[in-house]
Amino acid sequence: MAEQITKFLNNFISPEYKWKAKIFENWKTIIGNLNDKAKIERIEKNMLLIGVEHPAWAQELLFLSDFMKKRINNFLGKDYIKEIRFKVINFNKKISHKTNKSEILNKTPDQVHLFLNNFEINTLLTIKDQELKKLLKEFCFRCKLKREGK
Repeated sequence: MAEQITKFLNNFISPEYKWKAKIFENWKTIIGNLNDKAKIERIEKNMLLIGVEHPAWAQELLFLSDFMKKRINNFLGKDYIKEIRFKVINFNKKISHKTNKSEILNKTPDQVHLFLNNFEINTLLTIKDQELKKLLKEFCFRCKLKREGK
């Protein structure tokens, strides 16, 4: 199923940004046991912003940032990440977006001028986990909205 999701998401990612998707997709493998302490917040150009739950983890991981950068770049096979920054976040807090996601998902595609193609629909139908299915549908609509400049 992970392979189908990857194929689905690859329809929305430009080739020059696939390395970023690879980091998100393999974060648990890359970061190992620290996965529950460090979450990717965003990647801007060659800077990786990692969210941590407590300031002590930010300080600790700051000391390991050169090692982490090397490990990530070795995983990618190229030196994409030049800088790592840390930010204290609440891991339980939901990320808010300018677009009201629930409002979009409750509307039909013609109401928001967005359509899923057959591949996207069929891929979503194969996903049994309802929460994952909803998140992927939201992601799809956000990508399409962003492409339309909304």
